[in-house]
Amino acid sequence: FLSFANSDEFIAYCEEHVIVPGSGNGASMISDADVTALFSNALLIGSSTTEGFNLYFGRYGRGIMGDITVCSRVSYSLLNDMTTRTSYIPMLNGTPMRARDLIRNSGCGYAFICMGTNDIQNGVVQRYCSWLDDIRSVNPNTVIFIEACTPSLDNHPSNSDIRALNAGMQEYCNTHAGFYFIDTYSALADSNGVLQSRYCSDGNVHITYQGYAEWIDTLTDYVRQY
Repeated sequence: FLSFANSDEFIAYCEEHVIVPGSGNGASMISDADVTALFSNALLIGSSTTEGFNLYFGRYGRGIMGDITVCSRVSYSLLNDMTTRTSYIPMLNGTPMRARDLIRNSGCGYAFICMGTNDIQNGVVQRYCSWLDDIRSVNPNTVIFIEACTPSLDNHPSNSDIRALNAGMQEYCNTHAGFYFIDTYSALADSNGVLQSRYCSDGNVHITYQGYAEWIDTLTDYVRQY
């Protein structure tokens, strides 16, 4: 393919028809409606940082995110999910469910998962990977996007630990079919690797409306590329 695309014959043909060779951008041909259609067939799963999407949508509307379903809970963690602590796991149609059951019962083709804020401690990467293995075991065909654990402003939890977790999850996605890593950390962090103050609502880990707008742009750009 590259030999053809770079051939003198093809380049001459493009120039004859006033086309700049190599100028194509597949993502640019994906319409907003295409992106919205994917989001509308997806779940957003996470803890209180994901819960903030509901506040953002209530203030500004869903826009390109369409009918995406937010399944989040304050204090949600991998441990709470694994032990089915119903007071701390998300709900679907009013019923608390583990993530694997949220995905299965929703019938959605896509899931965006952002975990880790309440889990940073020794062994979190292995625990997260085992949790995803379990999700895959009951949802073999769902496309799963792992959003990077977002940064903290006050280094609680430690941003170096968050980055280590994100590196582990990126490696997991690189080696498991149907999993894709989205770097939402870099989109929200400053040059020192901490949450930008304009994106932080509480001096810790929670996000302002401006931060959610940036977060949505990051997801949208990734989906368009996908």
